[in-house]
Amino acid sequence: MRIILIFPLLLAMACSNKNKSKEIPASVKVNENLIAVLDTIWQTEQTPIRLRIL
Repeated sequence: MRIILIFPLLLAMACSNKNKSKEIPASVKVNENLIAVLDTIWQTEQTPIRLRIL
């Protein structure tokens, strides 16, 4: 009797995870922010160097 109740529960849990895969992963958002931070650091570091050369 327990196996009969556990099997549909496991089946429902397995099928419910498919809907969550459509969301954008958080790691992609973090990568975009990281790229923006690195661009900002690059610009603030390179501007004084370029001004010294001129």
